[in-house]
Amino acid sequence: MSSTSYDLLIQKLNAFIDKYYKNLIIKGLLYLLLIGLSLFIVIAISEYFGHFTANIRAILVLIYFAVIAFVLFRFIIIPLLSLLRVYKHISLDDASKIIGNHFPEINDKLSNVLQLHRLEELSKEQLNLIDAGIKQKINKLEPFPILSAINFKSNLKYLKLLFIPLLIIVITWLFQPAFIEEPATR
Repeated sequence: MSSTSYDLLIQKLNAFIDKYYKNLIIKGLLYLLLIGLSLFIVIAISEYFGHFTANIRAILVLIYFAVIAFVLFRFIIIPLLSLLRVYKHISLDDASKIIGNHFPEINDKLSNVLQLHRLEELSKEQLNLIDAGIKQKINKLEPFPILSAINFKSNLKYLKLLFIPLLIIVITWLFQPAFIEEPATR
């Protein structure tokens, strides 16, 4: 089999997997900021109007840090460890399914190439037929920009949502700084 075209396909799939995890990390950072700021606003306003006891404030701070730690771990650290291949990450088959969902023209051709290559290792007597099938499918897949299946611009919706709590904090700080400063001090 022409291992160079198959190797090139595997390199593209691995680059796709790396980009997939980088996108998850970016999304996780946006989640962290969005949830952190939103929760800060809720806690600050609740404290401003509630004048809670020290125990309740301590519980609120612990809840805040627990939520931040969970979001940090779940949406940033796990994808980062997967990107570094320290933690489990998606397989080539899973990546091919994601790409197939993004490009309907590819559908399951990418998965078929991976399956055919595994068959090649099992049955050497049909090597030529399997090799021809792999080459044909790889040639059909070459025009597709596999990496474009992950679009970093899809995270812009989260960035837009992030402006809501930022705007609330800035406006509150400009017109009524006590809403933020007093609860933060207490």
